[in-house]
Amino acid sequence: MSVKNHFIAVLLCGAMLAVSCVKEEPRIPGEDPDFPAERELVISAGVEDHENDEASRTILRAPNRVHWVNTDSLKVFDAAGYGKVFGTRQSDVQRANFSCQGLWEGLEPVMAVHSFANNIDDCAFSGGKYSAYLSEIQPIFNKLSYAKKASVSIGRVVEEEGRYQIETMQNMFSLLGFTVKSPNIKTVILEGVNGEKIAGWMDINYRDGTDGYYSTCSASTDPLKPACSAISVTVSGSAAGSDNCFSPASWYYISVFPQTFTNGIILTLENNDEPPVKVKRTITRMEGGAALYLNRNRRHLLNHPLDDGVVIDDLTLDLDFTAGWPFSTPVVGKDLQCKSGTSGEVYTFPYVDGGEPQTCEFEIANPSGDDNCYSYSSPHLRFNGAGAGTWIKLPLMEGRMLHSVTMAIDNTAGKSFRVDSPLGTTVSGNISIPASSSASFTSGSLSYDTAYYLYFVGATNFQMTRLTLTYGKF
Repeated sequence: MSVKNHFIAVLLCGAMLAVSCVKEEPRIPGEDPDFPAERELVISAGVEDHENDEASRTILRAPNRVHWVNTDSLKVFDAAGYGKVFGTRQSDVQRANFSCQGLWEGLEPVMAVHSFANNIDDCAFSGGKYSAYLSEIQPIFNKLSYAKKASVSIGRVVEEEGRYQIETMQNMFSLLGFTVKSPNIKTVILEGVNGEKIAGWMDINYRDGTDGYYSTCSASTDPLKPACSAISVTVSGSAAGSDNCFSPASWYYISVFPQTFTNGIILTLENNDEPPVKVKRTITRMEGGAALYLNRNRRHLLNHPLDDGVVIDDLTLDLDFTAGWPFSTPVVGKDLQCKSGTSGEVYTFPYVDGGEPQTCEFEIANPSGDDNCYSYSSPHLRFNGAGAGTWIKLPLMEGRMLHSVTMAIDNTAGKSFRVDSPLGTTVSGNISIPASSSASFTSGSLSYDTAYYLYFVGATNFQMTRLTLTYGKF
């Protein structure tokens, strides 16, 4: 099933808004509180696919579920600019009862706005424009979703059969969808190359159009709302994955003002190191060369993972046998060295990562038929009788993938090696090493947190002088 089909397709659900406000006339709430006549103001919201222009305000709590929660708030306005906030005590429901505190003192309600609850009080109506807040800090709690703080929608209030209802609410933001490959990306920061305003306070226009009702939005021009100048959006993994990082291969969405980024966008990725490793990606065009035009209430997907092909801050393990025995563990006797099949001898290797001393383990099986696998007279690690039982198990480096293997020999004839997965699948093919030289295998698509194996292909008296490994976070 495609990503698009994970979203709710033309699914209608409602949100009942029971408003305990005193009124005399049904169409003029609160005109004269001395004549109480309690009634309900009902607001219905359609929930449809994001790629429909008339899709409603939606929060994806989990795949295929669009629900209100008890932190949601609406602000209802009359045509004169009077507005009042309504909340609900219900949570995780498709239909909720909202109520306001105190009297409705306005005229006939005409519009309802949904915004981040912390800013709903400051939503306003003036000069035909409604103001609402799109948060520039966006923690995402679910896969296939965007941040609940980053939802802004507006709907026209109408009266039907003596009850007030909101027509299908219009999302006022655009969604930029992304995936990652690395399991340790914690934060993604989005900016426009030209410093465009992409979050904060927005002005919303809602008016009649030739094809029905439609709405537009732009960065707020109100000088009393300085957040309108937000030029970056920070999206964090929050509870979306392990260690508060984004889960690989899952879709996440950044909410921004809809607009055209004439010179593209900049995406800064930060991993969960302290301090975090950062890498910047600049995207100037969408797939197929289309301009970065993010339509309102649409999903725009980046077809490649944000960290695709990124190699930064590699950790290098350099085993130089010509400089001496590289392991912490001393050379052991032949009876322990000549292990074959599924077991080998474990050797500890010291290294430094981020200034901190660390150790990792290599497992070596059947290195040599001699009393010592390591030759002191002509320093090298020697393997004889190579076959299925002759191998080196490389270290598993947590949170990293194996990026490259470089092997050097001092044999007077060329040799070959290969890299295998733990399941015995060859991932490199045979890598030929010229006599008294070196050769490398590189990859950016191996698995994280995995110990790979080196095998010596058809080798008799394979004399390895140096082994250099690199592991990457991205």
